Amino acid sequence: LQIDAAAALNDVDGDADWNGGKLEVQMTSGSVASDTIVITDFDSDGTTITVIGTDIYANGIDVGDLSIISGTVSGSNMLTITFDSDATNTIVQEVAQSLRYFNVGNHHSNTPRVVTVTATDKAGGFASDTRTITVTPFVITPTLFTPEETEVLVSGVSLSYAANSASVTLRIATTDGTARIGTLGSASISSGTNDSADFTISGTLANVNSALATLHYTPTLNQNSSSRY
Repeated sequence: LQIDAAAALNDVDGDADWNGGKLEVQMTSGSVASDTIVITDFDSDGTTITVIGTDIYANGIDVGDLSIISGTVSGSNMLTITFDSDATNTIVQEVAQSLRYFNVGNHHSNTPRVVTVTATDKAGGFASDTRTITVTPFVITPTLFTPEETEVLVSGVSLSYAANSASVTLRIATTDGTARIGTLGSASISSGTNDSADFTISGTLANVNSALATLHYTPTLNQNSSSRY
C-alpha cells in the first residue's frame, strides 16, 4: 500500500539544502511486529527510486544512505534516509512517495496504524506529517484436492480493491507442498523464492492478479491428505 502517492516536499532554499538532510519514517501508533515499511517505486513518472544494500538511487545515481539494509523496517522501528549532494527536491519527494506499507503476518490487527514522516534539511529546518493506515485483516485459505505428486493450476484466485492501480503485496503459503507462479509478468517476488512453500509477490493490483492466474500447486511427495493455502 502506497502511504501517500501525493506526498509533497520542497525546500525553499534549493536542492543544495538536502546535502546532509534526511527523511525519518516510523510507525508511531498502532503497529504490530509484522507491519513493514519498504521503499518501492512503481509509478514510472521519470524518476525511479531503487535500493541496493544501504544505498538509495534515483535513476541509477546514488543519492543517499539508509539506516538499515534494503530500507525495510518492521513494527515501530525507524527508517532514516540521509541524502547526499546528488539529492534534489524532486528526488526527495519521489522517495517520500515511494514509501509503502505491507503486512504478511497471519494474525493482523485492525487497529489503525499511524506513520510519521519527518524531513530535515542540512540547516536543521524540519517539517513533520502523519498518515493513518486502516487495515482490514483477511486470509484466503482454499483447500485443494489433487492427484498425488501432480502439479495443478489453482484457478479462480484474485484480489480486488477500490483503487485498481494500487500496489499490493501478497503472501502465498501452503501447509504441504509448493506453490509456483508460472508467469510473473510485471509483478515481482519481494520475499522468499518462487516454487516454494512460502513466498511473497508484489506489484500493482492488475499485475498481481495476472500472476495469480498462473498459480500452480504441487503436493508433497506421498501426500495423501488435503492441503491448504
